[in-house]
Amino acid sequence: ILPEPIELYKDEIPNNPKVVSWQITEADNFLISFDNAGGFKKHITDNDFSKANKTFDPYNEDKYVWRRFFIKYTGEKFPVETQANLIGSDKSGKIVIAVPLRLEVYISLPIGIFTYSAQWTCQKDNTPPNQWPKLMRDIALRNLDYVIHDVTTSDGGETAEKILLRANRYGFQLLAAMLQPSLAMLRKNKKIDIARLQNIYSDIIQQYGKNINIIGWYLSDELATGKPGEKVFKQSYANANLLYDICKQLDTKRLAINLISRSSTPHEVAAKYIKTDVFCWDPYGVGAKYAYNESELINKLWRTVKNKPAWITLRCCGPNFYDCLDLWLDIRRRSAAAYRGNVDGINYFMYAHWMSNLERYSYYAVFPGSKGPIGTPRWQAVGQVVKDVRLLATAEYLLQNYTGANKLVYQKKYDQAKKFGQDGKFYHMRQILRVIINKTM
Repeated sequence: ILPEPIELYKDEIPNNPKVVSWQITEADNFLISFDNAGGFKKHITDNDFSKANKTFDPYNEDKYVWRRFFIKYTGEKFPVETQANLIGSDKSGKIVIAVPLRLEVYISLPIGIFTYSAQWTCQKDNTPPNQWPKLMRDIALRNLDYVIHDVTTSDGGETAEKILLRANRYGFQLLAAMLQPSLAMLRKNKKIDIARLQNIYSDIIQQYGKNINIIGWYLSDELATGKPGEKVFKQSYANANLLYDICKQLDTKRLAINLISRSSTPHEVAAKYIKTDVFCWDPYGVGAKYAYNESELINKLWRTVKNKPAWITLRCCGPNFYDCLDLWLDIRRRSAAAYRGNVDGINYFMYAHWMSNLERYSYYAVFPGSKGPIGTPRWQAVGQVVKDVRLLATAEYLLQNYTGANKLVYQKKYDQAKKFGQDGKFYHMRQILRVIINKTM
């Protein structure tokens, strides 16, 4: 359960009250801190904010933020829906500010989105640098868990350091891509200098490895190619697996991921030969039924055989890009279908594009504008997917509380709800899931 940020803005607090301490009242099992890495307590002192702010916003990118808190749930019961108050008191103990809160805690799956690199730096006329922090904030406000962003490149001043600082402030994580070595392999399709690769990975992991917001290392995109008997197979798989081996030598705790796709190698081959902690794949297909069949296949080939997770890549772009040939609601249908097929996470491709032409930009989730990101209906659909997955995962978790005939009845209802989601009957899906959840709350 990631700590969630809550921000108070300067224009909402015109009198700058003299707060000495903060606490959350009327809600059990919730702690607060100014730092999402730790220091969570029932009461915190206001003096700690300036220290945390200097650490996590050294470039003063969020100058309009008066205070930023992180709220952490420490209980074991799920879900939780409750009202609370964030209370600020002065040195005499008098309450000088009170902020009503609604706190919700649900089970979910990791949901992320590709940024790859800072494409928005190509559009400085349309998106000036003072708007760039808003893009990462926008991803966090959509309640996504992580971004896939390359830490081996620095685009126009958008460094990995700045991306990680924003991840910390806004409450999301980074699947840190190290794609330059794999891109060199892909272009040359030959062996790489192992000592040089070890030095590159060692430098990156030493530089960023202590950051708690990095959940893993994204090593390659479709590098593993072909099947046994084909000339390209042996070297391409050896290269992908070499990336994995070197990364795991340097960091044994985090995920190391090689992404594969059906267009480059058969799933049966990848499941047998690829080294990766997560079967992360791009099905390149059309429609919800296809997403379900793909997910079911990987469940059989990978999850049940190796007892390791599987993350599917789906599109949130379009309307004329791979599997977005249909309505934007297909984003929700395909996502529900993938969940029904037992995936453990979803990566969305992709947030924005690197083309300088705004017409091309409009095919993605957002296009960066002069006042921050401009969302498309596809981006709204991703926000609904996050809510759908929370309800699906929480209801599935709560099914264990049912026994006997009741369990059979509600399991059948749950299976029906998943099929409703795949069919696009989202109201009916959520209605059933709410019944399952509310019965145990």
